[in-house]
Amino acid sequence: MFESSFSCFPFQPEHRRGMTLLEIMFATLILAFSLIPISGLLGSGTKATSQDYRMIEALQLLEKTANAVVQAPYKDIPIGTSLTTYATPPVFLGSIIGKYNTDYTVSLTSEFVPVSFQAQPVMVFSPGFIESAPRPSDFDVLKTYNYGNLVKRLTIQVRWREPNNRNQQIEVITFLASLQ
Repeated sequence: MFESSFSCFPFQPEHRRGMTLLEIMFATLILAFSLIPISGLLGSGTKATSQDYRMIEALQLLEKTANAVVQAPYKDIPIGTSLTTYATPPVFLGSIIGKYNTDYTVSLTSEFVPVSFQAQPVMVFSPGFIESAPRPSDFDVLKTYNYGNLVKRLTIQVRWREPNNRNQQIEVITFLASLQ
């Protein structure tokens, strides 16, 4: 057979090994341009993660405070608005510094909620009373019961400031009754 030594690229050796400097520069340029958007995503992801961490820490602080207040004796829970001091540990109100130096402010608002209800007592000890078929005469008159200091509405609030100076807050509302 006849072999030709003619080539379209006369300056290129027949058995080429390795890469040229120009190819390496183009590959580096493509890699650099593809990494620029990825590095931007990493920065915003870190920012969002830090913000989420502060929110989770505030939620945990809110839950811990709410559980402590609800477990406290009813008579020890003070009445007032935006209370930041509390006499009985483990309820901590006021300024609390988080793990990563976030300053949280925990406050409690407590107020009495008037409760009233009506009931019609049944005279179960009257002669001839039949539990399965009470007569109209077995019922006493309708009575209204009013209690002003029986139920407390508790609002626990956690506030903090984000690094961009945006104020954040979360709160929980619960009711506590004295049944003694």
